[in-house]
Amino acid sequence: MLNLLHKERSWSPPKSLVLTSSSLSSLVNCTQLQILAIHENYLGGVLTELIGNLSSNLVQLAIGFNQISGRIPEGIGKLINLDGLGMERNFLEGTIPFSIGKLKNLVKLTLGENKLFGNIPLVIGNLTMLSELDLSLNKFEGFVPFTLGNCTKMEIFSAHDNNLSGNIPIQTFGHQQGLIALSLYSNSFTGSIPSDLGNLNHLSFLYLQENKLSGDIPMGLGACSALTDLVLKRNSFHGSIPSFLGSLLSLEFLDLSNSNFSSIIPHELVNLKFLSLLNLSFNHLSGEVPVGGVFNNVTAISLVGNKDLCGGIPQLNIPACPMLPLQKKHKRSLKKRVILVIAFGGILISCVTFIKYGASGLVSPEGDMYGYGILLLEMITGKKPTDSMFGEDLSLHKFCNMATLDGIIEIVDSRLPIPIDHQERRRVTQQQNLEDTIRECLVSFARIGVACSQEFPNQRMTIKNVITELHAIKQKLSC
Repeated sequence: MLNLLHKERSWSPPKSLVLTSSSLSSLVNCTQLQILAIHENYLGGVLTELIGNLSSNLVQLAIGFNQISGRIPEGIGKLINLDGLGMERNFLEGTIPFSIGKLKNLVKLTLGENKLFGNIPLVIGNLTMLSELDLSLNKFEGFVPFTLGNCTKMEIFSAHDNNLSGNIPIQTFGHQQGLIALSLYSNSFTGSIPSDLGNLNHLSFLYLQENKLSGDIPMGLGACSALTDLVLKRNSFHGSIPSFLGSLLSLEFLDLSNSNFSSIIPHELVNLKFLSLLNLSFNHLSGEVPVGGVFNNVTAISLVGNKDLCGGIPQLNIPACPMLPLQKKHKRSLKKRVILVIAFGGILISCVTFIKYGASGLVSPEGDMYGYGILLLEMITGKKPTDSMFGEDLSLHKFCNMATLDGIIEIVDSRLPIPIDHQERRRVTQQQNLEDTIRECLVSFARIGVACSQEFPNQRMTIKNVITELHAIKQKLSC
């Protein structure tokens, strides 16, 4: 072992120490060398192909935190027993050599804070033992290679502050069951957050801020119970902040600022007892600010730039919500009831018409029930099976099947006028009863749709049972 870490020496290294070919040549004869640690010095110079002639027994090479420049030599691929390679914080440039794919024993590879550029090579996927990969603060461009999905032992992946683009690939990070930290911020990623990130039970840190991501926050994230840091700021999402974030009880840091969210602030966020910072600033949020939990801590919350918010604790300096006369409340509640009955009546009429058509014998019962189930799920969610969010791993059927009782509202088509104002819910008992009824009906509709669209015909709900369920829903709505 040769360790020249300057912190462990009593002398101060000269400012002009240079790593030369002759100094590398002198190490070639050290055939039993297993660890070469010359990091955190003031080493300059360049790496030459001689590095590949170092001991074949070398398991760790640490040259980070120096001033080494030039390219990473192809000869690095000869050090096939390396399990740790640290080259971070130098002035290395060029592309990652393809020979690095030969280092199949690598557990830790850190190349952050250099001047590397080009694409992340597909051969990275050969390094199946990797648990930590740091490519941050370089000039990498192009896509994240799908071959990273082969690195199933990955725990920490950092590629922030690069020029990466395209979609964050599905079936890649979602396969890394032990992933703890995923850092992809300050790039140019587009598309949606992959739904399969919900498979990551150990994910604690997710940093996707300052990209060009769009769409909704996927419901799957609600299963990431270990999340402590979730930072999505400065993206282009649409729709509302999902209430299922309130089930991530380990959250300590949640930043959704400057991300184009609209609608109300979910009251469920009050449940996040460990939340020390909540930033929802500069969105298009409206309605009443919840009271309780983090919303009672002025120093832990930022809501600036949402001009249509009202209420909350006085210290937030947000205008009070206008008080509606009792008569206006009654009229508004009655109007919502009429609209809701019409909306759900439309679904019921369409359902019954479809079943009568199927019962006429024009199609097979099993095929008819599948088509009916998909139609019902389309009507509830406003989404089609061919939408871009669906693929091999996520279908309309699976999307709805994943929704829990509390998650049903999140998948409902926003054009259905479902009242979910939590403050109003507490004030008006009749409105509470109505919303509970609507929620129960939505769950019933979704369960029917899922049951009818099962993959195998013998698992699908029969026409008789569907009619029975629909009549039960109709009775609830007519009460």
